[in-house]
Amino acid sequence: KCTVSFGTFDDNATAIAIQPDGRIVVAGWTFNGSDLDFALSRFHTDGALDSTFGQGGKLTTDLGGTDYAASVVVQADGKIVVAGHHVAAFSAPDFVLARYQPDGKLDTAFGMAGFLTTDFDQNNDFGAAVALQPDGKIIVAGLAVVGVNYEFALARYQSDGSPDEAFGNQGKCTTDISPSDDKGISMLVLPDGKILLGGYLHNGVGFDFALVRYLANGTPDQSFGTNGRVVTDFYGKDDLIASIALQPDGKILAAGRSSNGSHYNFAMARYTTDGSLDVGFGDSGRVVTPLGHGFNSAFSVLVRPGGKIVLAGHAFNGTNLDFALARYEAGAVVSAGDPVAQRMTATVFPNPARQFATLEFALST
Repeated sequence: KCTVSFGTFDDNATAIAIQPDGRIVVAGWTFNGSDLDFALSRFHTDGALDSTFGQGGKLTTDLGGTDYAASVVVQADGKIVVAGHHVAAFSAPDFVLARYQPDGKLDTAFGMAGFLTTDFDQNNDFGAAVALQPDGKIIVAGLAVVGVNYEFALARYQSDGSPDEAFGNQGKCTTDISPSDDKGISMLVLPDGKILLGGYLHNGVGFDFALVRYLANGTPDQSFGTNGRVVTDFYGKDDLIASIALQPDGKILAAGRSSNGSHYNFAMARYTTDGSLDVGFGDSGRVVTPLGHGFNSAFSVLVRPGGKIVLAGHAFNGTNLDFALARYEAGAVVSAGDPVAQRMTATVFPNPARQFATLEFALST
């Protein structure tokens, strides 16, 4: 393991991307004493900082306010795209997107001197995920207040950062799923060009898994769920999607957490291509994995070659939070020889809430 310090205050890694050459790009934020700045670092495959990137392998970017990096991707040409939200003085948060040259310098040909912001309804907008399309267009997904409630939000840009006018309404769209808040967290661009956005909605009492599938032009795909929307309840309490993945057969995995009323557990659901729960998976399409009492949550889901499924997140050990992994057979049975959760203690954070990074800003707003 390794750690990187950007200054004398708090630093937090929120996203990671692997370059084709194996080098590792990590994005997050650093506190500069008054607000947050983007923070990026790049590592060689052995964990050593890459001295050809930024200054000694790391860099910070102040965009003129609070700058929160939530997601990162690497283009085929080696340029690095970071998305999150930006708060200028006396303003509400907006989507923010920045692009860097392979050496870490801002790409001044992108947006406005390397970055851009996007406002939806002159209210709070949070970018949570970024993805690249094969044609070079960039999609940012998250949540935006429209009227009085949060809705799923998407924006698509041309490769130079200009809005893609063919997408939604002048390059952006929002989706209302429930009468209360709906918050997008994880996005996936499907092989056919459709876009899947997962997160959660407030059902009036607690939260439920929420998925929306969009056509390539930004309109909800009417062949998916009900009017493009799928909602899944586990215990009737707080259920939240933090990550989504696609199996080779086209089935969709959504993972995060669920509350049984007293504590949170790893939670996962699998859907067929039309958005129906896959009844052959777990308990009628849903799997809950207890990891003890406390706040346990999966933050990422991965399908391995051969079909086994891995969830990564954290588990409460009675005192603080540990890294946690769980591996499943393709049918959601815990893999032979694996404990339900293999805990690997790596770093104990002084403030456990900071581990939520990309996810928890949405819950607290």
